[in-house]
Amino acid sequence: MDISEQRARKISPSDFNDFDMIFAMDRSNLRDIVRIAPHDSSADIHLFMDFVSGEHRDVPDPYYGDDRDFQKVFDMLDAGCAKLLDFLYPPTRPGERV
Repeated sequence: MDISEQRARKISPSDFNDFDMIFAMDRSNLRDIVRIAPHDSSADIHLFMDFVSGEHRDVPDPYYGDDRDFQKVFDMLDAGCAKLLDFLYPPTRPGERV
């Protein structure tokens, strides 16, 4: 899948009906997203890291850090994506991945 044309953008009101799931990377953004969600929203709104360990925690911003901080965030997101895939597409056999 080529995502080279993908760019960050603000969430829009239509996103709440265009997408099944919306993820926030930290609790501050989660509060903001929940606050602006229309009452008839069909999207499930989650804190992304809930998919890694079930702990309600933030993905830290590595911007002012060093390479280790970026690696830590990458590892967190990588683990979260794997768990999210398992959630969306449960393995048919133990240890099997889609």
